[in-house]
Amino acid sequence: MMIQPKDAIRLACCEHGISLSPEADCPVSTAHVRLSEFHLLWHQAAASYDNPPLFHANLNAALQASRNVTFALQADKAKVPDFDTWYAAWQARFGKDRVMLWLRDARNQVVKQTDLTTASRARACILLSWTDELVREFDTDPAMSNADLLAQLVREDASQMPAFMRQEAVLCVEREWVAESFPDCELLSVLEGGFRSLHALLREAHERCGRTMTEYTRPGDGSLRPAVPHPSGRLVCMAPGRAFDSYVKLKSGDAIAVTPQPIVDDAMETAEKAARRYKLKDGKPDRAAPEDPLAFGGNMMWIAKKMLVRDRRLHTVVMLRTPNGLYMNALEFADQAEKYVAMRHVAADVERLGAFAVILVGEVWTLPVDKFRGIRPTDSPEREEAICVEMATVEGGSRMWTAPFKRGLLGGIKFDETGIADENSNTFLPIRRVWRRWDKERTAREAPPSADQSAT
Repeated sequence: MMIQPKDAIRLACCEHGISLSPEADCPVSTAHVRLSEFHLLWHQAAASYDNPPLFHANLNAALQASRNVTFALQADKAKVPDFDTWYAAWQARFGKDRVMLWLRDARNQVVKQTDLTTASRARACILLSWTDELVREFDTDPAMSNADLLAQLVREDASQMPAFMRQEAVLCVEREWVAESFPDCELLSVLEGGFRSLHALLREAHERCGRTMTEYTRPGDGSLRPAVPHPSGRLVCMAPGRAFDSYVKLKSGDAIAVTPQPIVDDAMETAEKAARRYKLKDGKPDRAAPEDPLAFGGNMMWIAKKMLVRDRRLHTVVMLRTPNGLYMNALEFADQAEKYVAMRHVAADVERLGAFAVILVGEVWTLPVDKFRGIRPTDSPEREEAICVEMATVEGGSRMWTAPFKRGLLGGIKFDETGIADENSNTFLPIRRVWRRWDKERTAREAPPSADQSAT
């Protein structure tokens, strides 16, 4: 269901396009706004994860916002039927909730005493091909930025690797903050658990007033619509899979800042412009198997060819099909090392958004098997150009379309026959690891209880 922005007031979206802004006639609007502030401050803390002073500033603000939700709700108690009896039950529930008790105490400490005592842990690994090789896990100086930490690790670890392994290898640091008073869980995960409890509280308050509490999303098509919850019960933007990582190339020590860039604009206007620019109404894409979800990739190849002919260049784009619509991101990577990092970020988005299908479209270098000399096509003087469309689904389906082409002297494009193969691409391995984990978790949830569990 698409809606107009006027149906929600103070529409404040996080960077992932999710808004908790209350509607114009919200019965507990002040508490609802405070919850929205908690949500946005959580994202600001996440965005400053590798900047200790800024992270702590946003952490403190998020803790205070969490407490303000219940203060504001109690101020509006007259609007909620039988508030005292209902709210007493929630207070009893929160009194047994470890996370909610910690949130209360942490907020009191920050406001009345001093900052939380926090520690920083890090995991360093080297990306070789599409695999991760664990180097070590260790505690870090909380004041040390990821950039300084990476520089230290490059000095200590990179020199021990053979030169041929350093050509495409990437050093990755995954960092997490923990509170001394809650040491067994990453700090933003603790905050998210508290947010979820407060979210449930306000959702029930809305229901007691005869209303529905709705979150909104702006997917890649630019529309505004109610958000579909993540399977975990979290908001999709606060779901597992956020990667607080930093990367450097071992060969040069240069930092890699390759992240998908969302393509968000007006869907109808963009579709009309694209239809005119690329003459998409001239002819039709291949719709030979409309019942096959992978046929969507074939349609994308048809469109990609028209775009290349018109623009002489095709930007790399990844599309995620999610319960909340289609998300489109632009990808830019200069070499294989940056491609490893870019696809790790795509996998994190698949996890966060609950994506059930991924389509990757772009130009690639290819090399016939008889000309392969043990080097990548990118480095071969005999390389050839092609458009490649790869698609994979959570059910295990996969398909790849490859359309070789040659450029004329004046820049014209001539395509050879498009090849189609149902195969798994190594490029999608980080994504398939996410889906395999989902499958294991689903199997574990659906498994019948053991004899010991049944007895309990």
